[in-house]
Amino acid sequence: MFLETLNKYPNNDHKFFYFNDYIVEISGDNYRFGVERGGHSGGYWFEPTITEMDDKLIFSGHINYIDFYSNDKWYEKVVTKTEEGCLIIILFPLCLLIKIYALIRLIIRKIRRQPSIKEETTEDRLFNLMENLLNCTLK
Repeated sequence: MFLETLNKYPNNDHKFFYFNDYIVEISGDNYRFGVERGGHSGGYWFEPTITEMDDKLIFSGHINYIDFYSNDKWYEKVVTKTEEGCLIIILFPLCLLIKIYALIRLIIRKIRRQPSIKEETTEDRLFNLMENLLNCTLK
């Protein structure tokens, strides 16, 4: 009867059931009732021990304040951020070395492409004077 009544309310993949300001969370055989929100994912939750007696369900337990920092997702986020930080610390110098290597290669290629400046000989200077400046032709 309890589960039939629960299924009448909107749910999220049959794990969370929503009633106005209340939430019922089903995790395997465990049930938790969110009775008052206290922040992002925290709040006051009733965690019952359910027993059946005379065809009736008896819920006994106490209300706990569960802070959103106490869940495992926060721990996973910290571990993930730590792993990302370590990865960045390792990869940043590697990327920097690759960039420096590529820059040095580019500079060397540019230097190799520049024509070497030759000193003109006396014959070259005469040829330049006659051919280019005086428009004479060589035969």
